[in-house]
Amino acid sequence: MVNDVLTVFPDISSLLHGLAHVSGRNEADLEREVREHLATRLAFLLLGEVEGAANFPTIGRRIRQALPPNAELGDLVSSVAKFSCAVESSNDMRRTSWADLPYPIRTAMLIKQGRRCGVCGWDFVATATEGLDKRGPTLDHKMPYRLGGDSLDNLWVLCALCNAIKESALHVGEHGRTWTNNFVYGGRRRSIAFWVMYRDKVCLRCGVLPSTTQLFVYRRHDRGSWSHDNCVTSCSGCGTGQLVDY
Repeated sequence: MVNDVLTVFPDISSLLHGLAHVSGRNEADLEREVREHLATRLAFLLLGEVEGAANFPTIGRRIRQALPPNAELGDLVSSVAKFSCAVESSNDMRRTSWADLPYPIRTAMLIKQGRRCGVCGWDFVATATEGLDKRGPTLDHKMPYRLGGDSLDNLWVLCALCNAIKESALHVGEHGRTWTNNFVYGGRRRSIAFWVMYRDKVCLRCGVLPSTTQLFVYRRHDRGSWSHDNCVTSCSGCGTGQLVDY
């Protein structure tokens, strides 16, 4: 079937156009997702190239040897060196947990996020007496700890459910078939819902943020699959269609 699709849409431009038409999503957004996915794959290849490098000049030399000779490196060498150092030191350092943070910092982080989960908008105050084991506040590293470390600008508060789904992944592509999940493989609806909200970041109908209200995920087309490309983030006031049980 994939080869048949490639026969109809033989290049990236036609594939993006076809996917945008079927899914109803913006072609520019789809192109950005594909670019970020490919960039992530390339970044990890480069990290592998510099593994064990003794110093910054060695890292720079290995990257220049790995990439095409006309590639504009810019800040890439410095960035790879930084992340390489973080990866090598991550196994020797204990990562910060929610309980480790001083109370004033925890309070400031919650206030900044409207006392809600940074992805789904779960209200930690209104639901303080229910579901704490499943939806209570937890500390998450926006960029996985192995890459971004424990700096405050890399930390935010997620509910326990969102954190459990995200784990240490960078994006939906790391979860394999979640990206194109369909009825053939069966549902992983909560995983799909999380990555759709993580992608959209706001209610796409009215623009409300998760720091203001709880967000939900609906299918664009009721007869379509529960897939990343057929779902949209919405607030309760704007939502229509069948809702993911999140």
